[in-house]
Amino acid sequence: MFQPPFILSNASSIEPALTFILLAAEPIHPYTIPALRPCPSQHVVEEDPREPYTVDMLASIWTHLNLSSPLHTAVFACLTTAFYATARIGELTTKTLHSFNPTMHIKPSNVREEWDHQGNMVMNFHLPKLKSAPNGEDINWARQNGLSDPSAAFENHMNLNSPP
Repeated sequence: MFQPPFILSNASSIEPALTFILLAAEPIHPYTIPALRPCPSQHVVEEDPREPYTVDMLASIWTHLNLSSPLHTAVFACLTTAFYATARIGELTTKTLHSFNPTMHIKPSNVREEWDHQGNMVMNFHLPKLKSAPNGEDINWARQNGLSDPSAAFENHMNLNSPP
């Protein structure tokens, strides 16, 4: 069973914590996110391929987090949003807290509730600017049953952290 790494409580950004978690479970495959791999100039020891993320893995991560911690709450909300919206972590994070740019990075005003053709509520996130989409694009997820529910994780993040 997957055991998530320890997350430092004094991290200045959620990106290092997310990268740490993702590297622990990232499958080694030509189509994985290159930014999460070590630089080619570094000595890399080949490892066996890792299992892809699953709902059970997200639930396991949930059990190791302190969701009253602002950092852990932000990490889990970002992780569940990336998983259920099939987004890249870099599309949802900044390098540091000080590098946040509201014209380039997602903020609460870029999030809205919508309804699909069957009348189910979906949460829509407008990503203002991406390398592959300079004018931005939308990603979304729907409420899920269980510990990995992105709706509960996002609501907890918004209540605890009150991002700008």
